[in-house]
Amino acid sequence: MNNTETCNKFCDIHGEYEASRFFMFTSWSSWSRCLLCQEDDDRTEKNKSESDLCRKIIESSGIPKRFLSLSDSSYVPKNTVDDRNYRICIKYAIDFNKNLEIGVPIIMHGNTGTGKTHLSCLIARNVILMHKKYAKFTTAHNMFSFVKSSFNKEAGYTDMEAVSSYTVPDLLVIDDVGVQFCSSTERMIMFQVINGRYENRLPTIITTNLCIERLIEVLGERCFDRLNEHAHIMHFNWESNRKSMRQTRSIIPIIDQREVYGTDEEHEHTAME
Repeated sequence: MNNTETCNKFCDIHGEYEASRFFMFTSWSSWSRCLLCQEDDDRTEKNKSESDLCRKIIESSGIPKRFLSLSDSSYVPKNTVDDRNYRICIKYAIDFNKNLEIGVPIIMHGNTGTGKTHLSCLIARNVILMHKKYAKFTTAHNMFSFVKSSFNKEAGYTDMEAVSSYTVPDLLVIDDVGVQFCSSTERMIMFQVINGRYENRLPTIITTNLCIERLIEVLGERCFDRLNEHAHIMHFNWESNRKSMRQTRSIIPIIDQREVYGTDEEHEHTAME
């Protein structure tokens, strides 16, 4: 007895195809599906799995909710320098695999409210979505607090494990460097993180309101020297976008409701008529 049968069947999507079935134990199996349909389903399932993986990575990345769902077009450059910074950031994310080979860092420095956090989050998000890499976002304050919490015996993790959580990601964004006074302990933590990533050629992005000279003082020359190698240094030295928005809101005229709805006396007069 022949255990295999074939016949021509018709697929509503791809047309005619050769189907097969097998005799197993005491009965025949179902006829095979269209191979092209099966390939389409496999691709869909693969894309769904990759999408689910990206979603989980993004959710665990630490990227603030404000910036989680923003697209590249959500950033509107304010001037020619800002436009240059924006283009560098988009290209950096697109070419991230090349940047990962030599660990190209980015230093964004300048005034508050000028888009540094926004751009760094766009890069991190695109690195995850485009390249399926692990990007982690943190503020300097949160990083220091997490590592220093390990000094407590009840923390449940060691200081080395805490530092490693920042040296392992493919991309690390450290936001607001220099907001707090950098103690000797915090400077040591920063060096351990930057040096660990430097040795493994893993890119780091830092944002700061400090000028470069002051940043060197806060980080220390050894730390800054490692961070500065091959780095893109971007300046954000214009007025705060948030300040501009507040000023815009402040000049919006306040409409007297009486001009729209009238006074109580006018309503009463209208009702009497």
